[in-house]
Amino acid sequence: MKSISRVLPWAVLALLTGCASVLGQPPISPGQSVRLQPGEGIAALLMDTYDPVTQVRLESPDEKNPVLVLPSMAAGRTLALFAVPAGVYCLKQFNSGRFQFRSRGLDVGCFQVTAGHISYSGNMVPMDDPRPTSGAHGAVTDQQYQATAFLDLLKQQYPEMAAAYPTAGPSPASEGGEQNDIYQAVATWYVESADHESFDVFFRNNTNWDLVLDHFEITTCDNIKQPCGTRTVSLPLAPNTTVKYMTIEQADVRQAYQFDYNYNYERPSEVAKP
Repeated sequence: MKSISRVLPWAVLALLTGCASVLGQPPISPGQSVRLQPGEGIAALLMDTYDPVTQVRLESPDEKNPVLVLPSMAAGRTLALFAVPAGVYCLKQFNSGRFQFRSRGLDVGCFQVTAGHISYSGNMVPMDDPRPTSGAHGAVTDQQYQATAFLDLLKQQYPEMAAAYPTAGPSPASEGGEQNDIYQAVATWYVESADHESFDVFFRNNTNWDLVLDHFEITTCDNIKQPCGTRTVSLPLAPNTTVKYMTIEQADVRQAYQFDYNYNYERPSEVAKP
């Protein structure tokens, strides 16, 4: 499946002086012992950058939640963990070279932190936009679901935390049978009924951000009641949830039946508003 890309409404400001300090909650150090309090989870920020970045800042729409800061992050994939109250956290700011990139709102690079879990932000890949749609300076980012990269870094850099807390997102489904691939952002599978005359089709959002199933097409429809073709769909998929989408039924119980389908998904709004 495709990666989830968004055009971010960054304001780009030239830094005329040295880097100013950013006050906020620092990350957990590797090897540090952390005991979560009730209602707390771990925000796992994975920055994936071509160049070093500084003054990385995450904020929550809930003003009671702390501001999360990283003074600097090396180029490449860098993972940082924060013990925080459960809620939504968004990428607000980072500096790169002489420029500061600052989001106009709290609606980009957002992810849900689940209490008692390690919640993966997705791979944040920020970069300068050579052709910004605003006509001024801008930036582009991918928020990619790369569960293998995240889990590998988590186990390498924070083995104690990986052993102590489950991950929210890349984990097997417990409802509606077993999903077919925990490493897909949206996984799908189907479960046969006890009478062998139908299958229930399930989708699971493995990410920590909202998605919408916006395309479903039955491509093979041998001896089933549902016709081949594209169905109109706009199905919300909340973070870390499984949804039963439809039941595919056998048309003639005396004959074998088979089906196949494809699907697509998007962010609720692929292009962020300024």
